[in-house]
Amino acid sequence: MVGIGLRLKEERERLGLTQEELAERVGTDARGLQRIESGVINISAVKLLTLATAVRVSPQALLTKPDPRTRRRAGRPKKTR
Repeated sequence: MVGIGLRLKEERERLGLTQEELAERVGTDARGLQRIESGVINISAVKLLTLATAVRVSPQALLTKPDPRTRRRAGRPKKTR
């Protein structure tokens, strides 16, 4: 299982948010968010729900490995043909 922090970082970057911006949205500071993303601290179910909502994914999405076929690089628009 991929770490929640790594998935959170991927989703934050996909939205083009800084740690400071996401931290403000969820009522914490950037240092606390950095510690979550790096896996230094664990989070409660309530915090998981709050973070998932802020990055517009389900809590399940932060708990599971993304499908590489649907994964896009942060900040790059999807190519259309």
